[in-house]
Amino acid sequence: MDKLVENFKNRLQDKFFVITLIALAVLIIGVFLPLCTMDVYFIKVSTNYFMNEGELADGIFVLIGAIATLVLLAYNKDKFGFIPLGLLVLLLINLSTDLVGQEYVKLGIGYYAMILGLGGSIFGLVMLIKNDNDVKLANQPKVVDAKFEEVKPTTTASFCSNCGAKNTDNSAFCSECGNKF
Repeated sequence: MDKLVENFKNRLQDKFFVITLIALAVLIIGVFLPLCTMDVYFIKVSTNYFMNEGELADGIFVLIGAIATLVLLAYNKDKFGFIPLGLLVLLLINLSTDLVGQEYVKLGIGYYAMILGLGGSIFGLVMLIKNDNDVKLANQPKVVDAKFEEVKPTTTASFCSNCGAKNTDNSAFCSECGNKF
């Protein structure tokens, strides 16, 4: 447990980790804020996403998804954080199709807080994973571009046994007297 707390403290130095935490907190708080206000027969009814008419609403799934994402972040499983967030996206899309466009429904701050929190969480996770991949790439050994030149055989000089003239090693006759080597 101490290692987990220490890891969490170390990750607080990463700005994208902090952004993700704040966004998840906004998402959680948004569940309890007014989701919408409905004008039905001259009666204004306000509801949040956690309780609806005294019973638990779908907001409980948002809370579970946000907490699951927090747990995955605490254990450095950033890539798996997209699983609960993906499910939350589907849940909020379903909610949006029910609420948006209804003439008697006015969206409340809770709806916008949940959308903002979900978007911020996804952004933070993407940046965490990107930075993690950048660090891994930076720590890999770099391949240096090496250029190879063709090595030409060197010639050595030889001297003619007849006249003593200097000749190249690969010549068949002396360049001065014509003596055959």
